[in-house]
Amino acid sequence: MDQPARWRSTPPRSPRHDNRAARPCGACGFLLIEATLTVTVLAVGLVFIARGLGNSLKTLSALEQSETLRQLAESQFAELETHAQQGQPLARTGSCAPPQAGCRWTLQDLEVPSPDIPDDIQPSVRLVTLTVTGERPGSPKMRLQTIWPAEWLQ
Repeated sequence: MDQPARWRSTPPRSPRHDNRAARPCGACGFLLIEATLTVTVLAVGLVFIARGLGNSLKTLSALEQSETLRQLAESQFAELETHAQQGQPLARTGSCAPPQAGCRWTLQDLEVPSPDIPDDIQPSVRLVTLTVTGERPGSPKMRLQTIWPAEWLQ
């Protein structure tokens, strides 16, 4: 009975005819260098991704703080305008209401420096600037400007 092809015995090869023994081990070293380069490229890529995420988080934080200051300034402007329309005296500085109690605001008014406004109207309007400063020293500021009637500021 014939044996299947996979069970047939093959004559042993002599070491002289064994291709594996005669081949140098340069291919084994190539795999190690290739793996090392792959890991290095991945590490460098991850470093750049981490830096990008860090910068994105800083930018997002700055935008959030700027938006908060803008909302505080608009709210304070509306409150001051209401007091002015009712004839109440205006404070020129103050603190924001909680939860942003550490934020400060300052109100300044100047003559309107515009050649487009006729001379007879210019004394009756003032350029009003509201500056809101964040809680920490060195934090950003938000400035809003508008034109108010001069009688509101007296």
